Amino acid sequence: MVEPYGAIFEQPDPGSPAANAGIQAGDVLTSVNGTHVEKAADFAGMIAELAPETIVHLQTYRDGQVIERQITLGSGKCPRAQQR
Repeated sequence: MVEPYGAIFEQPDPGSPAANAGIQAGDVLTSVNGTHVEKAADFAGMIAELAPETIVHLQTYRDGQVIERQITLGSGKCPRAQQR
């Protein structure tokens, strides 16, 4: 039996890099630039270390399929994070 790992996406904000790349609510992010993501905190830390406008390669899992995505990071915090 394979142990599940990764970060589960919530609904990406419209117009965000994730939404523009076709990432959907419920997608499980399994790697960033080839580095495995074990939990959501790993993903946040990996992305926070990267400069704005960096191209990032993501591997996600949806409906039994591995999906490769490429996103370009935005230049600021997401609106949801700014409200906290």
